[in-house]
Amino acid sequence: MKVNGIVANIANKDIFLKEIKRKSISLEFLNQKGVVENIIFEASPFQKNPLINSQIIEEKIGYFYFDIFLGGNSIYIELNKLFTLFQKEKIKDLIVDLRYNHGGDGIMALSIANSIIPNTAEDKIFSRVINNKKYKLLNYSLFLKPNANNLNLKRVFFITSPQTASSSEILINALKAVMDVKIIGTSTNGKPFGFQPYSIGNNYIFPVSFKNINDKGFGEFYDGLPVDYEVADDLTKDFGDIEEECLKSILVYIKTGQFPSPKKKTRQASKINTSINEQEIPCIFYNSKAPF
Repeated sequence: MKVNGIVANIANKDIFLKEIKRKSISLEFLNQKGVVENIIFEASPFQKNPLINSQIIEEKIGYFYFDIFLGGNSIYIELNKLFTLFQKEKIKDLIVDLRYNHGGDGIMALSIANSIIPNTAEDKIFSRVINNKKYKLLNYSLFLKPNANNLNLKRVFFITSPQTASSSEILINALKAVMDVKIIGTSTNGKPFGFQPYSIGNNYIFPVSFKNINDKGFGEFYDGLPVDYEVADDLTKDFGDIEEECLKSILVYIKTGQFPSPKKKTRQASKINTSINEQEIPCIFYNSKAPF
């Protein structure tokens, strides 16, 4: 309702946007119970953790929300712990929530795939990077190889939206070629290509440089990866809440072998107004020299 005493309305937009950038801000808001609350926020260093609300549901169903494929040893350590736990508990089904994951580090996406795949997928292609004919010598492939904490699953579920892009889509598309994949939510963004950085003076440009295909040679999902069961994004529940509509629909499928009958045809989320944060450009950087 207010930020630093400034009423949150359209007329005060310019002032409001300046106020929320201050080191210290006072918020007045109306909570879910209809009660006015006040809270003060102080800016401080922040380390983003993309792994959110990971859990085991009903003993043998693993779930985690992953926000962005961000490089860094700490994230690999957390993912390793999670999949080791899933392996120890012998989960039979896995639900990966990527509904707001814009992409990022392709090697991290490969690592997650290697903790999910069936053993029969070893040495199959995760992603084949293809440049145009002029730069075909830069083409290379990334191959699947089960991690030590691999779950050896036959099936995996993904929750997606139009903001699911780039490495998220590459991960899903790769697994579709080697195992049973079910996609729930709304169709993905449609970005099977990647960029290479080129320096010009003190700046960089990122031209579209290559596309990605899976082990079956498919990568033409410019309109997004379609869902197996369409569910509108449920904004009323937190990630991992078993009453959240997307997750709830998957749990019904696991128990019955069928998705619930749609209450009403949901309208596909518009891609026009789902612009991706400019600070999280959905690129794929493999951070390694291409093995020609």
